[in-house]
Amino acid sequence: MGENKQIRKYYEYAKAHPITEWRCRTDILYAGNDNMTARKTVDEFIDHCHASLTVMENGEHWFHTPEQLAILNQWTKERVEYLGEENKGNVEIVEIKERTPLLLLQLLELWEKSVRATHLFLSDEEIGAIKGAVPAALKGIPHLIVAENEKIPAAFMGIDGQKLEMLFVSAEERGKGIGKKLLEYGIEKFAIRELAVNEDNPLAKEFYEHMGFEVFKRTDHDEQGNPYPLLYMKLHTCKGVMDHENAGKKY
Repeated sequence: MGENKQIRKYYEYAKAHPITEWRCRTDILYAGNDNMTARKTVDEFIDHCHASLTVMENGEHWFHTPEQLAILNQWTKERVEYLGEENKGNVEIVEIKERTPLLLLQLLELWEKSVRATHLFLSDEEIGAIKGAVPAALKGIPHLIVAENEKIPAAFMGIDGQKLEMLFVSAEERGKGIGKKLLEYGIEKFAIRELAVNEDNPLAKEFYEHMGFEVFKRTDHDEQGNPYPLLYMKLHTCKGVMDHENAGKKY
């Protein structure tokens, strides 16, 4: 009886809180003899969420026979290889209009992974302290631009006026030129001309220099008063980002 109450409780919650946005790439392996999930239900989900479907005609809801498990393992292997290789360059740049809780959560996770990979001068405690302010910054930035790889955020930047306020690339996506694509987009669409970078993040400084920015000012502290020197950079008017064929390789 207790288990049935829990199932009922879950059902009532799911019914009262329907999913209205599905941003994750989804691939489904469905069993033709599934006696628990109707094919109609699967087809409706696919139509709504643009998922892909593979059907094992003789399969059952629980994959358990050697044949079923072999097919499941092969299907999983193929999906991983496909996502890892064929979709590396399938990046779409999106200007975010609605900053949903799910998106903010994804960007916060991306931010932390990126910072841990690049801001080696920060301690765990310092990262944790800064992390608490990130959601508000994401909500408040006038223009939030996200680079998506198969609908999953791979990088994002925030722009205020003609200043780049933030640019972070997922640790898994570094080295694929996504940062370059984002910055070029920002320069073209929003006329980005200024930015600030931590002096202790030399790879970022090098990246922005490749993209045509030059240091014009240095401060001993960041804009929150913390002892992290900042370098303020401007886009050199005589340089174009396309003059640097190798720009962005580290981002």
